[in-house]
Amino acid sequence: MLYAGWELLNWVALYLVARAVFKALSLVVSEWGILKAGALFIILLSTCHGRSPAPAAGQATSVAATGDASGVDRGPHLVTIAEEPMGSVVLLVTKGALINPTGLQVARSVSGTFPGGHRWEPVGLGSYHIEKDRFTYGTTELLHWQLLGTTVYTQVKDLHGTVAIK
Repeated sequence: MLYAGWELLNWVALYLVARAVFKALSLVVSEWGILKAGALFIILLSTCHGRSPAPAAGQATSVAATGDASGVDRGPHLVTIAEEPMGSVVLLVTKGALINPTGLQVARSVSGTFPGGHRWEPVGLGSYHIEKDRFTYGTTELLHWQLLGTTVYTQVKDLHGTVAIK
C-alpha cells in the first residue's frame, strides 16, 4: 500500500508541475505574444541536456556462478530475488551460454509496472553458487525512493537465499 501511495504522490506532483508550466506558458503568451514566447520556449529547451550518466567502465553485465551445475537443464531460468509491488529484481540464470558453456551465467534485470517512483541499483556484483540444482545467491541492492526524479530516501536491501532450479 505504501508503494502505491508513493506512486500516486509522484503522479499528483507531476500533474501539478505540468499545470504550473501550462499556466506560466499561457501567461507568457498573453503578455509577449506567440513569437516571443516560442523563442523563449526554444531557448529554454536548448538548455536542458537530458543526458544520463555513462555506465561505469568495466562494469560487468553478467557473472559466472561457482560450483557444480550438473543438475541444471540447459537454457534460461528466471529467479526473482526481490519482489516489491512496483518493481522486482530478477536474475536470469543461463546454462550453456556462449560465455560459460559448462557452468551457469547470471544476469540481473529489473522489472516493474511503474518505475517512476522507485529505482533499484546494485552494489557490487553479488555472489552466486550452484550445487546440483540448488542455486544460492547473495547480493546487496539499493532501493531509491524518488519524487519527480529526485531521490528522497535510499533503502539498503540485503538479498540472499536458496532456490531450486531444474
